[in-house]
Amino acid sequence: MQAKSSGAMGLSPKGRKSTLSLEAFPAYVPTNRLPAYRYANGVRSRVLRYWLRQVALLTQLAHETRNFHHRIATTLRSRLFDRGVDLGPIHERLFDGSYRECSETRARTEDMLRLANQKPHLTCLDTDLFVSGWNAGARFHAGGNSGT
Repeated sequence: MQAKSSGAMGLSPKGRKSTLSLEAFPAYVPTNRLPAYRYANGVRSRVLRYWLRQVALLTQLAHETRNFHHRIATTLRSRLFDRGVDLGPIHERLFDGSYRECSETRARTEDMLRLANQKPHLTCLDTDLFVSGWNAGARFHAGGNSGT
C-alpha cells in the first residue's frame, strides 16, 4: 500500500520533508511597514547625526574659547579700541590742485556701515580685518599686487 502525500504539510510519501514551495505561503506582504533593518538604520543614523552635531558644536566652542584670549591681547596691543579703524583719507587731491571727497573712502565707509547693520555684534578687530580685505580687493581690482 502506498501512503498518500499530504500536500498541506509538505511531506513526501515516506515522511521526509520536501523542499518548500511558494504555494505554502501567502502572497501578502505588508507594504505600509518598513522592514526592521531599515527602521533600525534610520534610528542609528539619526542618533549618529545628533552626536556628530554635538561634537562639532563642542569643537567650535573650544576654538572660540581658545581664541578669546588671543583676541583680547591683540585688541589691547593694537589700541584699536582707543583710536578706531582707519577707513582712509577723507579728501583726495585732483590734478588741478583742488580737493574732493575720496570715492574709495566713501565706498569703504558705506560697506562698513552695511556690515555693521547686518552684524551689530562685530568688534573692532573684525572691522579692521574687513577694512584690510577691502583694501586688498581694491588694490587687486586696480591692477596692483595680489592683495597681500
